[in-house]
Amino acid sequence: MSRIKKWTREELYEMTRLYPTFFNKALAELFGRSPKAVAVCAARLGLKKSEAFIEGCKQLPGRFQKGHIPHNKGARGKAPKKAAKPDKAESEHLGSLDCMPNPFLSKRIKRLRNSGGSSR
Repeated sequence: MSRIKKWTREELYEMTRLYPTFFNKALAELFGRSPKAVAVCAARLGLKKSEAFIEGCKQLPGRFQKGHIPHNKGARGKAPKKAAKPDKAESEHLGSLDCMPNPFLSKRIKRLRNSGGSSR
């Protein structure tokens, strides 16, 4: 079980000074903690990211731009999965006795088919 590392006064001061303008990942590396720990500490201190920082983040790649239409607009729920039908060649192969892993079973099945279905 790991001990929770307490925040020092100096770290809290630096956190209040740097949090509004830096990414949580960068602050986590600076303080030697996880990005989640940085976010939790900021929430406890009542810190928020600055408007300039948020506007700068909107221009980063990977974000939806204004006016973007999602590919599934208007779709409700998950799309049903279509069952793939096996090809004719595959279905013939599945019924053949050559693909049986156990030779004893394949011989027994051949015998049953030839005798008309009786097992003995």
